Amino acid sequence: GLDRFPLLGVSQGAAVAVAYAARHPARVSRLILMGGFATAYFSSSSNNPRAIEEGETLISVAKLGWGTASPAFRQVFTAKFAPDATVEQQHAFDEYQRAAVTPEMAVRCLRAMFSIDVREEAAGVRCPTLVFHVRGDQIAGFEKGRRLAALIPGARFVPLEGNNHVPFATEPAWAIFRDESLGFLG
Repeated sequence: GLDRFPLLGVSQGAAVAVAYAARHPARVSRLILMGGFATAYFSSSSNNPRAIEEGETLISVAKLGWGTASPAFRQVFTAKFAPDATVEQQHAFDEYQRAAVTPEMAVRCLRAMFSIDVREEAAGVRCPTLVFHVRGDQIAGFEKGRRLAALIPGARFVPLEGNNHVPFATEPAWAIFRDESLGFLG
């Protein structure tokens, strides 16, 4: 029921938020992005063979081990998403992955995520935009976040210290994200 609203996009949701903001400029008042990227493993203009191989490997890992009782295969994703997580946080993240989606759907989601390309849409965003990215992010490297911000006219880029794809509430980076976002939203 909202005519105009701020929009938050996190991880691959940042690309969705960018596309939405570009296609519906009258609806999005402000855009906040965390850990986002304009291109991924299969959509980068460089067509880096190593990147393509890594993407395909991650898809194979999901296909082989996502639905099993053993967390071994899913731990690859846990380690990339949250390398600084406690053992309890790692276990919770692993359980979340297993319960959230079937192995077949995980493969479909990964393939779609790894094919994201919103470079053109990013150039069409017209609302004030704040882009956050963690320096040690292993899911979407720091430069991907910086490139996304550079594609959006007038976007402000805020680097965050840490290694987790999205900072935990206990990390100093979370406080920066929270405070900067609240200030940006007014």
